[in-house]
Amino acid sequence: MKKILLFIIALISYLNCFAADFNDGDFSYNIISLEDKTVEVAKFIGSGRADIPSTAAYNDITFTVTQIGKQAFYYTGATSVKCPGSLKTIADQAFWYSAITSITLNDGLETIGDGAFQDAHLTEIDIPNSVVNLGAGALCSNRKLVQVKLPDNLTILPSSLFSNCSSLKTVSLPSSITEIGYSAFEGCKSLTTITIPNKVTLIRSHAFEGCSALSSVTLGESLKTIDNKSFDQCANIVRFISLSQTPPTAAADFISNVIYLNATLFVPQGYVNAYKNADNWRNFTNIQEYNPTVEENCIIEVKCFSGHGEILCNNEPVSSPITVPKGTHLTFTFIPEQKYKLSSILWNNTNILENVDDFTTLDIVVEEAKATLNVSFSSLAWGDFVRGYLNYSIISDTEISLVKANYNKNESVLVPETINYNGNEYTVVAISDNAFKDLDYIKSISLPSTVVKIGESCFSKCKALESINLPSGISKIPSFAFYECTSLTNLSIPETVTSIEGYALSYCSQIKDLWLPSALNSLGGNVFSFCTSLENLVVPELVTDLWWSGDCVTGCDNLKSITLKGQLTRIQTDWFLGKNLRKVYLYADTPPYTNNQYKTEGLADIILYVPKESIDLYKKDSYWSKFGFITEIPNYSGIDDCIADYGVSITNSTISNPKGLLINIYNLHGVLQHSSRDSQISLSRGTFIINFKGKSTTIYTK
Repeated sequence: MKKILLFIIALISYLNCFAADFNDGDFSYNIISLEDKTVEVAKFIGSGRADIPSTAAYNDITFTVTQIGKQAFYYTGATSVKCPGSLKTIADQAFWYSAITSITLNDGLETIGDGAFQDAHLTEIDIPNSVVNLGAGALCSNRKLVQVKLPDNLTILPSSLFSNCSSLKTVSLPSSITEIGYSAFEGCKSLTTITIPNKVTLIRSHAFEGCSALSSVTLGESLKTIDNKSFDQCANIVRFISLSQTPPTAAADFISNVIYLNATLFVPQGYVNAYKNADNWRNFTNIQEYNPTVEENCIIEVKCFSGHGEILCNNEPVSSPITVPKGTHLTFTFIPEQKYKLSSILWNNTNILENVDDFTTLDIVVEEAKATLNVSFSSLAWGDFVRGYLNYSIISDTEISLVKANYNKNESVLVPETINYNGNEYTVVAISDNAFKDLDYIKSISLPSTVVKIGESCFSKCKALESINLPSGISKIPSFAFYECTSLTNLSIPETVTSIEGYALSYCSQIKDLWLPSALNSLGGNVFSFCTSLENLVVPELVTDLWWSGDCVTGCDNLKSITLKGQLTRIQTDWFLGKNLRKVYLYADTPPYTNNQYKTEGLADIILYVPKESIDLYKKDSYWSKFGFITEIPNYSGIDDCIADYGVSITNSTISNPKGLLINIYNLHGVLQHSSRDSQISLSRGTFIINFKGKSTTIYTK
């Protein structure tokens, strides 16, 4: 009996140990089922890129990862996530308030819970067709979200799905949708157009409330009911199209009263009187028949058989060739049937896939006998126009911003200083948010000196970009500006730049040396994270607080030295966790406050250089004393007097040495690189210590 009791106690203890959380790699797990050997990700405990494995091991048992648990990435250091093929569920609030900007979701994923990505930093997301349960508010308050692909079989657009996604301009809703949920797009202040699919019968309350940029709305032919305040605070709507022959039942306050005065209501041919006699619809002061011609935001379907065919718009034939207004911008999506492919799309004998400009007529040529082509016509916003591959927006009487580049092949881009449009000359002064984002083909970009502002994510994920010039008038490098520019080897930051925002240079994995301007006074979080080739970093003296610059050099595994020239008051300790970091030059007279006195691994391998009179203060500090060796900063003073006395000059990458002095050149690790008495000494690009006549200085060559 005693042995049986001991066995039961042991078995209970064994089971209890598995019920507890366990760690494997960068993740903490909870066991979902011992029988099925499945676990959920309970917490991400790493930083940067999070590649979730398909399995996790504990006590020699291999578990399958099938779920991401509630708040698993809440306020963690993850910036991007890749999900395993085994994943079935993303729980409620799994990525709430996370820093992730991108996520790769797997085919086979079935459920995304309520608020799963609420208040994250996603810029785009592709939800696979396997997802059958999409939770309320799953993507709400992703204020940088600009691109979404929804599952093709989605039937109900969940409540608050996109609410407060303030950068979302367009979204294509699947044709399978039958209902738009409560507040689905509420507060999407950049949304300009929306087309409600033909199967939708109900639009819930507040669905598009506060979409202040919305100008055109198309309601599908099956719509039955529009609830209260669905289009409230959408004062800029000028085009309201209803394709239903029977006027939908609409709440008295389904739109703002000003829309009745400013917008034109388009209805099916022969049904104007039906709408004029319907409650609330009759309030529109301008009701017209919808004439199915080629207009902005309509879908053209071309079906070709043996070189012949017809062009349909909303299932009505239209004339061919197509004529559109000058300045209209066209977006083409080709959906092939079986093995057939599109040979070319010609516009006045010019292939428009290679050139976008001012068009007048369109000729479509299909190589094989049968194909289907969907052509989406979307008008540019007021004040926008196209020149070559570049879209511009007028921002003042004399100034324009480059808003979008449309390249689809390897290019070296030269942005002009001025553009003539409608008889007026405009100066290019800005590059807008996302202007070049995701253009994998571009190798170099030349910006004019007139540009004084670049936008967030403007060059993000230009993975072939090798070089770019930044004009001297720029004062800020905004967040994600060069995120994942993985081929960029050098970036010359103008001396006028005072601020570099979060993730601006994250994952620029080829940059080895980076010279920060002396005017810089602010660094955001993750600015240089995963710049895996970066070897040396000098932060100028106007930067005095690095408390909000967490994970700034996380993943910079090649970083060997950091110089902090300012009188720092606070700093996050993750600045000093690099596996190859060996030297830190810290000019603060008083030891800066740190956030984690216990995060000291690796500090014993680092030499800390500080002001001579402050050495004792650092040695007595509970954190700074953990550094392997603390000594004084080398004295580089006196170089100016020495230059004046001996006529030595340093210009760009050349040292002039008219008196034949012995000049020694060291790298930042103190290793001699070159020693010469030549009258002209050329330097390669990088950061060096120059020494002659007992005096030294640090220089940077571009």
